Amino acid sequence: MTNDEYVRTYLNLIERFTNGELTAREFSNRYIDIYLDDDKAPNEEVFRILDYLFAEADAYCEPELRDEVRGSIDEEQLTEAAVKTAEKLRDTR
Repeated sequence: MTNDEYVRTYLNLIERFTNGELTAREFSNRYIDIYLDDDKAPNEEVFRILDYLFAEADAYCEPELRDEVRGSIDEEQLTEAAVKTAEKLRDTR
């Protein structure tokens, strides 16, 4: 798999979330599943970009749990992180 194909896989998921096709919970769960099952990052730069969003996806909590979970983020913050990640990933291609 080329770097471009690899990055496209993650960009497709991020775009589905930022376009409203996936809820924050759906995106968070899918991103975490894909990331944890992935051992093929083509280079360190891409890995760091994806790792940043992994931490943000992991920090996302539903509103009813947010007050109980220290360091949790909301949907708006997850969206901002996803947009930032997509921009950085596009720069690697």
